[in-house]
Amino acid sequence: LAAAAVAASPMAADAAPKKPVPKPVKKPTKRVVTWSYNGTFGVSGVGTLCGGPAENCVDIPTEKHETKVSFSAVDQTGQKVALQYAFDDDYAGTVQDACGSGSFPVSKGTLVSFNTILSPTCPGLATTGTVTVTITGLK
Repeated sequence: LAAAAVAASPMAADAAPKKPVPKPVKKPTKRVVTWSYNGTFGVSGVGTLCGGPAENCVDIPTEKHETKVSFSAVDQTGQKVALQYAFDDDYAGTVQDACGSGSFPVSKGTLVSFNTILSPTCPGLATTGTVTVTITGLK
């Protein structure tokens, strides 16, 4: 009888281990931006700002939970074309050339700019085609 009284006492309830509060589970996110271009907006090795024809250049602000950007650029026949990308409107300091596709990590809230270019190292001529950008992260 005495053992039953101890087990039911308030002190015994306080001594019981507390269950940990579960952390919220982050879910993968994916955002796809696709646009059609018509002509080039730059030349390989020469940085430019998005300020010309809208169909040749696009600024994509990333959201705070997004961490990776992947891209592909093809002409109307499906051949890879060249493009440039840069971060936070800093073409002089961050511009990169790419042929066809690639990916890179991004910091929270980075502005990424893309524009089609002419490049002798890429098989396609950026006359008309499509650029697809996929931004992923955890939210």
